Amino acid sequence: MDLSGRRSLRTSVLEAVRTGRPVVVVGPAGSGRTRLAEDVVEALAQEMRSVHLVRGGDAVAGVPLAPVAPLLADVGLAGADALGVYSRLPAILRERRAVLVVDDVADLDRATGVLLGQAARAEVAVVLVCRDPADISRSVRDELAARRSVTVSVTPLAPDDVLALASSVVGDELASASAAQLIGLCEGSPALVVDLLRASTNAAGPAGVDLVDLRPGHRSRAAAHERLTDLSDAARGVLRDVSVAGALPEDALDPTGLHELRVAGHVTVGEGVRPTRRLDALVLTADLPPTELADSRRRLGLALRAHPEWLPTSTLLLLASGGTVDAETVVRAAEACLATGDADRAAEIVRGLLGEDTPRTSLLRGRIASARGELDEAAACFAAATDETTLDDAARRQLGQELGLLHAVRRMDPATAVTEVTGLLGHITDPDERRVLEADLVKWRLMAGQETPGLASDPGVTARARLTEAVIAAMIGSMDGTAAQVRSAVSAGRACLPDVPDVEPWVADLLSLSDYLGRAFDGDVLAAEAEALAHRDAAASTASPALGMWEYAAAETALHRGEARQMDTLARRAVRHLAWRDFTGLRPTAAALVAVAHARAGRSSAAAQVVAALTEPQRLDPKVALHVARVDAESLLRAGDPSAAATALTQAAVSAAGQMHRQLAIMALDEAVMIEPTPQRVDQLAQLAVAGGPSGLGQLLAARAGALLEGSTDRLEEWVDRLLAIGFVGRASHVAGVIARQLGAAGTPDEARAWRQRAVLLGSDHGAARWPVVDGIRALTPRELDVARLAAGRARSREIAERLGLSVRTVDNHLARVYRKLGVSGRDDLREALVLEGELPLTQV
Repeated sequence: MDLSGRRSLRTSVLEAVRTGRPVVVVGPAGSGRTRLAEDVVEALAQEMRSVHLVRGGDAVAGVPLAPVAPLLADVGLAGADALGVYSRLPAILRERRAVLVVDDVADLDRATGVLLGQAARAEVAVVLVCRDPADISRSVRDELAARRSVTVSVTPLAPDDVLALASSVVGDELASASAAQLIGLCEGSPALVVDLLRASTNAAGPAGVDLVDLRPGHRSRAAAHERLTDLSDAARGVLRDVSVAGALPEDALDPTGLHELRVAGHVTVGEGVRPTRRLDALVLTADLPPTELADSRRRLGLALRAHPEWLPTSTLLLLASGGTVDAETVVRAAEACLATGDADRAAEIVRGLLGEDTPRTSLLRGRIASARGELDEAAACFAAATDETTLDDAARRQLGQELGLLHAVRRMDPATAVTEVTGLLGHITDPDERRVLEADLVKWRLMAGQETPGLASDPGVTARARLTEAVIAAMIGSMDGTAAQVRSAVSAGRACLPDVPDVEPWVADLLSLSDYLGRAFDGDVLAAEAEALAHRDAAASTASPALGMWEYAAAETALHRGEARQMDTLARRAVRHLAWRDFTGLRPTAAALVAVAHARAGRSSAAAQVVAALTEPQRLDPKVALHVARVDAESLLRAGDPSAAATALTQAAVSAAGQMHRQLAIMALDEAVMIEPTPQRVDQLAQLAVAGGPSGLGQLLAARAGALLEGSTDRLEEWVDRLLAIGFVGRASHVAGVIARQLGAAGTPDEARAWRQRAVLLGSDHGAARWPVVDGIRALTPRELDVARLAAGRARSREIAERLGLSVRTVDNHLARVYRKLGVSGRDDLREALVLEGELPLTQV
């Protein structure tokens, strides 16, 4: 499995080795440093380098040089005495330009350590893998320093890599809540990921694999116990209590034990005291016998009754211990959990409502069921609450908001949301409560494609109403306005947040999403993408309901940048996580984006199946309609009708612009220009870029469209670099293809070939530059790129076939396609082409 974080580390090691510098790879046990060493050995072998892996763990007491026994046999020194090995082996390795990769340096026997020093002094290429540089002898460290060694630290796995590794272990992607648990527990350690998953019970569901009984394995327990071994009894008792409760108020804990834990870094103190490492908390809790665990929960739950702000924790602990809690307390505790977005915790608490059936409990159960995706149950609860005449206006406003979320977002039926909320609005007399629902109706009407009347300004409304209006203004601004309008609305909304009690946590997420979109459409694409990915990682680590929203946002950015593989991966995850939690209504849009990924990868039947599953009301959403148009355009392009493809995109863009989605319309219309840059289309794009206020990205793309229409090669060459500067790899590759076509027509074949190669290779490595195809210029597939690299490294077809597990005939067929795409005649030209775009280092030419 190829993890993205490890790819960059492997690249750093390989680049150093290729330039003749020694490498020291440093990382704690379980960090994946051994796997990195093995990957480096495999990559060097593919380059036809002589490479030898020596494992310190193979050392045998009383047997000198045991770790290098296979190497000695390989070079004809088996049976040689130590002195002969010391004097002859380094010279042999240097003559062969061999690379010596040594794992677990600290475990080498003394004789092998001496040999390593001899090899370092002989300037043999070495990669040393250890826990700490101090594991390497002083003499070897001095030799490495003299040769300007490179140190590569094996850092913890990024969340995406943790989830990719988990998927390979359990056979499918984890459900969002389980993914967050694992990310928080494993501390980025590949070994702990595997240990936790193998010790736990899992169950496959529609939202992914759920870890229904996540338990620590042997390695996890050992890691936690090693960290906690020196704690006093008082400190261990405090840490055990906060582990059982999850968090506790500072003044409820023994001060002496707490002080020791704070000094040692085992707890963090903020809104309560929490274990710093979730793994330690899991291990301490798992170590408790069931009766002792129940007693601890009961003791802590009763103690927390003196702290009203800890009501949810107190209630949950008492219920988990087998005790009973009065209905009023249970309702207040569950409502407090919902206010922080923790529907799962609220569901645990509300199980304590035995036989209670009131308008308030019906509304509460409906809110919990809706947030958890139990939509039929939610609808039944809301229907029971709607029939009640005892609800006050605040409760009816809340019911109206929940009905809107249920129908417009979770059932993806905004027209019903408009009908239901409008009907309820007629029973609310309080003007402030009415205004909140009126603002919500703007959202649902936008989603339903209905006429959307604005809200008259009224500075006298409540903070809740002003917040709702700011969220609507920010959303509309991000889709149809300017960056300045978005910034103003987002700022106003965030200013209201502290003044609104029990505000839903996803409100702040919607403001952040609008802020991100405003920045991206203003032209700051790379920074906006980094922001979206940071939000996504944070959501993944906390099982936030915003996870699917941020994955879709990053997938949409990848679409426009031309990062096809990233778009595909993120869109698929977004669909799954939005099925788990969705407060945005983006699920059908994410599904439509998956269809785009299928279509552009040539999986036309898969794309058609996804599109066919979309309902007619879902297709009315402009965002969905634009993606469906992209699927249709791809089909038309492959059928050889680019004019019809461009027309399909243009019509969808014009329709979206008329439905207050100007920014997304600009992107689709620009794609139509890429296919067929007619004067009318370019003019439409230029008008959209300034209609209703300037769009920074729209104006940039309109200027590039003008250059495409003008056809000046000099101007277009500048645009390749300008597009690359904002991360638009796909569009840069497209312009390079246009340049190649024009230079070929002008009778300059050498220059045309160079630009053709650039068009192909700009995005081949990560699947970026595949659309739209210009004059047959297509990117290399991942397998073609693998074959091309090996061939450029002077490997023969039979050797390539052995490396990649292919037949010689298949390798030759791949090479023929590579030559045709790049416009080269053989391997010498291939090496030159790959070096030009950085696909091979200069040392391999």
